[in-house]
Amino acid sequence: MKEIISPPIRQVKREVRTLGIAIRKRILGEGFNIVGVVFRGNSLLDGVMKSITKGTDLIPDVVNMILSSPHYEQVRIIILEHPISYEAESLDPLRLAQSVKKPVLILSFNINPPLLWEGATHFQIKKEETILNITSLGLKPRTAERVIKMASRLDEALPECLRVANLILDSLACCE
Repeated sequence: MKEIISPPIRQVKREVRTLGIAIRKRILGEGFNIVGVVFRGNSLLDGVMKSITKGTDLIPDVVNMILSSPHYEQVRIIILEHPISYEAESLDPLRLAQSVKKPVLILSFNINPPLLWEGATHFQIKKEETILNITSLGLKPRTAERVIKMASRLDEALPECLRVANLILDSLACCE
């Protein structure tokens, strides 16, 4: 597997910048709404980005959204929620990681996603009653676990960047 990130993450700080990406099929019209939320740790919202795609491959639009963001240089990790396949459309996390040169974490609850990507590692975190399955591309399990811990509130299993991205996406669906 070719190198995903540069420079490598050596230490996970309390205010690590994570980008949570949520994707949903549009209610009206064709395509998908894509929302990205940048958080510093679990408490500071740094930025929001949005894109709409109509194609069959979500990668070009997601990559363009990330690379054109003023937050691109500060973002250390991208977090997606499983499933990452949306009807006929799909988001290949390995292509995403290689395109933006950032590690990608795929989170799922009570679903054990297959390791379909070269170089991916899979592990679980138990938070109170919730089992969080994580597939990591570009991060070692210990580092990825620390990122999830720093990016999540104590009472939530889902990192704040992903939770807020889903909230914004839900509100966009109401306004369509």
